[in-house]
Amino acid sequence: MSVRGSVPRGRRRFLVLPRLGDDIHKVFIKHSKKFHVKTALTLAYHVLVSLEYVHDCGYVHSDIKAKNMVLGGGLATSSPVYLLDFGLASRYVYRSGVHKEYRFDGRKAEIGTLEFSSRDAHIGAVSRRSDLESLGYNLVRWLEGKLPWDSELSNPDSVKALKERAMANVMSFINSAFPHNNKPPCFIDTLADYLLYVGSLEFDTRPDYDYCRRLFSKGIRDAGYLDDAKLTFVSHARLKPSSRKVNFERLRKFRKFGLVDAIRC
Repeated sequence: MSVRGSVPRGRRRFLVLPRLGDDIHKVFIKHSKKFHVKTALTLAYHVLVSLEYVHDCGYVHSDIKAKNMVLGGGLATSSPVYLLDFGLASRYVYRSGVHKEYRFDGRKAEIGTLEFSSRDAHIGAVSRRSDLESLGYNLVRWLEGKLPWDSELSNPDSVKALKERAMANVMSFINSAFPHNNKPPCFIDTLADYLLYVGSLEFDTRPDYDYCRRLFSKGIRDAGYLDDAKLTFVSHARLKPSSRKVNFERLRKFRKFGLVDAIRC
């Protein structure tokens, strides 16, 4: 996004930015609080592009949610997604470039939106993995899943404990978030692989953003849709039948957990 100009006015400064489109939360409400699998995974793909840039500048966003994402100038299918509201953003490295320590910070503890905040955010020790974890919780919500702490949002300690439990057993978490009677949605393996990867990151590890984006791209293709990076909300381009392959490793993995007789999308 280009900055059109800046205007100093006394002790204040103003930036002139292009007019952007609707925020993703409004679009989510418009679509009955459920995004199509291609929409959700494409959206996550674009958000990761933005997060990689922010992180490489030495900052974490700390409030990843649909209300802080906007379309780039309307609902055109090629519109990119922009992150807004950096009021809670903070540096995760010192000026020297050394990563900050993992420790309790009462000034930052419980910052962000409790529903989507990371486990690290509960103690005020945010890093790059924190934003990726928050994105994962948003994905669950966009795909019409239930977060285990939905009924505990008035009790931050309970929410933190439930997040710890969820990330300690990702398969159980996802299985309960998407009740399926042995016919899990086609995106479950993508979501599981993403959360398992995020959960494996050390506090100061630089995430492999390309790997995560490849997961989302593959998830779109596995669901039978064209991985074209276009953020569509109504009509979604499908792969040609000959382009679809049965992922037998995927089927074996979910049968191992007793989750699958058939996979639906």
